[in-house]
Amino acid sequence: MRGSPKWVLSGLAIAAGVAIALIVLKQPSPAPIQQDPREALIDAVATRALGIENPASLRVLLDGMPLGLLDRATQSRVYREAIWSQFFKGSLLKLGGLESERPLALFYNPVFDVAVVRGCDVAVNGQPLSCDLLCALPGEALAGEPVTDTPPGWLTADDPLRQLRQLTSMRVRAFEAAHPANGANVVQWRADYCGEKLQAAAELRMIEGVRALSGLETAAFQSAIADYLQKAASEAETGQGSTDDVVLQLLLNASELSLAAAIPAGDKDWLVFLMPNQTGWQQAVLRLSKARDGRLAIEGVSFLAFTTAGS
Repeated sequence: MRGSPKWVLSGLAIAAGVAIALIVLKQPSPAPIQQDPREALIDAVATRALGIENPASLRVLLDGMPLGLLDRATQSRVYREAIWSQFFKGSLLKLGGLESERPLALFYNPVFDVAVVRGCDVAVNGQPLSCDLLCALPGEALAGEPVTDTPPGWLTADDPLRQLRQLTSMRVRAFEAAHPANGANVVQWRADYCGEKLQAAAELRMIEGVRALSGLETAAFQSAIADYLQKAASEAETGQGSTDDVVLQLLLNASELSLAAAIPAGDKDWLVFLMPNQTGWQQAVLRLSKARDGRLAIEGVSFLAFTTAGS
């Protein structure tokens, strides 16, 4: 437009800008990111399984936890990984915020009253779900209670196993209330669950638990199970059996069980917790006593089925 006045050129430029703006405004908004809940579930199940069977494969994740009592020195890796492997062997799994962009996985160990929370970020542009933050904390912190350096409260209860069931229900329900399974809102959880003091308190409980477990003689324990199964078989043949069928079935498939914990009960007695590898919501509890000859004998068995219902 040679010779056109400047005001004409300016008007054309403005009109073009308005037209472009209108085109942009008419473009459809990008679709909200859809999180597939199965991805978070698969990741959490895999994390628990690897924690039990191959904790070294989680080394980067474990080393990224807040610094507590367990140092990050290379020579301490085996011990550190053994501590967390023991945690996962006794853990149950609960998910939260599956419809949000940052789903959470709660791994909770009832016996030691220790929780580990894993946070995820939503998958974007075809990239896999990113779950690279792991924090440990005592069970009290799940409910916002003051954290103590004392052993889990259920140990000193008159009916410890009943108290253990109740405590587990309380802990999991507290997490569920803050992070509903199908929740869609993004919740800022790090301030509540992550920190060096919380990490140290959780690690202290795990260290003490693993130290107690090391006092259980493996050969004597395996012999006690064999004796118990033989006795149960003999009683079954005579129709005098009184063994809990569920516990007996678990013991018959001992290769699929993890030794979750062993708690000394006095100088000679033990409470031993066995958990199926595929689930943390059920446990067999064995009460063992040590005879004068050093042999261990199973004096009683119980079956624990944890739920989120108050009881």
